Amino acid sequence: MLVLLACVAYAAGSCDSQRLVAECTGIPSRAIVVAVRDSTTGAAAADGAFGTVESAGRVDTLTQSDSLLMFGGTRLGTYSVNIEHAGYDTWTTSGVNVTQLGSCGNVLPAQVTAKLQPSMP
Repeated sequence: MLVLLACVAYAAGSCDSQRLVAECTGIPSRAIVVAVRDSTTGAAAADGAFGTVESAGRVDTLTQSDSLLMFGGTRLGTYSVNIEHAGYDTWTTSGVNVTQLGSCGNVLPAQVTAKLQPSMP
C-alpha cells in the first residue's frame, strides 16, 4: 500500500516520492488510545494500570505512553477495552469502532476515556 501511494503521488507530480516514503514509514498504527483517569479526582491514573484490547479474537496488551495515556491494537475493527489497576474496580467497555485509515495506510485511533472507580475497602 505504501509503495502504491508513493508511486501514485510521484506519477501525479504532486510530491517527491522519496519524501513521501520517508514520512509514511515512521507512522505507527495504534487502533485505540485510552486516557486513564481517577473518576473522583480526574487525575491521570495510567501509572500502574494494566490493560488489554480485544478484536476478532485477538488480544493485545496496552502500552503505557505516559501517566495518562495507554495505547494498543493495530488493525481496523470493533474492540473491547479492559483496564485493571490496584485500588480501583476493573473498567471495561465494548463496541469501540476503529474504521479509518490515514493517508499512509496507518490506522487512525479511536480515543476512549477510562474513568476508574476507587474500590471499596
